Parts: sequence; structure tokens; C-alpha cells
Amino acid sequence: MKLFKKSKEKTELELIMEQAHIHEISGWEKLKHAETWKHIFFRFFTYLLLFSMAFVFLYPFLFLLTDSVKSLADLTDITVKWIPTRGLRWVNYKYAWQELKGPVTLPNSIYMTGMATFIHVISCSFIGYGFARFHFKGSNLLFGILVLAMVIPLQVMMIPMFILYSNVFGWTNSMKPILIPAIFGYGLKGGLYIFIFRQFFV
Repeated sequence: MKLFKKSKEKTELELIMEQAHIHEISGWEKLKHAETWKHIFFRFFTYLLLFSMAFVFLYPFLFLLTDSVKSLADLTDITVKWIPTRGLRWVNYKYAWQELKGPVTLPNSIYMTGMATFIHVISCSFIGYGFARFHFKGSNLLFGILVLAMVIPLQVMMIPMFILYSNVFGWTNSMKPILIPAIFGYGLKGGLYIFIFRQFFV
């Protein structure tokens, strides 16, 4: 009888422990389930924010893309916003290629931008390395002037630069206004590139 009673007590104890273990597992599963939903909501709002920001940046490009295949009637019709109602005019690209003289202007653009970019990267990297590793009297002043040059808007500099390059140096209708300033790290965004390289080499 005592043995039977002990085995019965043991069985009851095991049942209690099993129930406690089940409750523990169910509680952990609930917590895990809550964490999963929290993760899902976080990912959802993250992607929603990213898609919203992407749409803000892509909106002008999409608008130009739809306008490029519209007919003249669709372009002048204020009721037509996105989808052309009079068909897609892919021939517009052919007309643009012919009017802009694509076979001539495209290779020239690739050559000019490629050369200017290559020269700019080389010159700005040297200048940025000099600002980062060589400290001399007046280096901070020069770097401050460089930072101030970054603040000046491009629109303020365009007319004086054109007058300088055309009337003083006579560089009109040539690649000199693009390549020669790039050699000395003085391009449209030369100050920014020098600043980036300087921060990289520090």
C-alpha cells in the first residue's frame, strides 16, 4: 500500500511538473509570437518608409518617362497626367536622337565626362591626401577656404566663370574649361571631392 501510495504521489508530482512545463512552453511561445509580430510590424513600416522615399526620388524620372512617349496632343491636354490616351509614341526617341545628333554628341559626352572624372579623382585625391597628412602653417586656413567654396552655390559662379574662360582665356568651344580646372582640383564640385578624400585619409 505504501509503495502504491508513493507511486501515486510520484505520478501526481510528475503531472504537476508536466503541466508547469507545458505552461512554460506556451508562455515562451506566446512571447515568441509577440516578438514575431513586433518584427513583422517593424519590417512593414521600414519598407513602407523606404518605398515612400524611393517614390519621392523616382517620381520626376517616371514623370519624364511617361512624357517622353506622349503625343503632342497628350502633352498639351491638362487632363492627361500619367497614361497617354492617344497611344505610345516610341518614335519620339528617334526624333530626339536625330535632333540632338546622337552619333556625334553621345561619344563626345562620354569622352568628356570620363576624362574629367578620371582627372578629377586623381587630382582631388592628391590634394585631399596633402590636407590630411601634411600639416604646415596656414593649412587650416586653406582648408577653411576650401570648405567655404563648397557653400557658394553653383549658380553664383556660372556667369563669372564663363566670362573668365571666354574673355580672358579664350577657351570657348573647347574642352579646356572642363579638363584644365579638373587638373588642379577646381571643378564644379572640386571642393566637395577634396573634402571627402581628406576625411578618408585622416
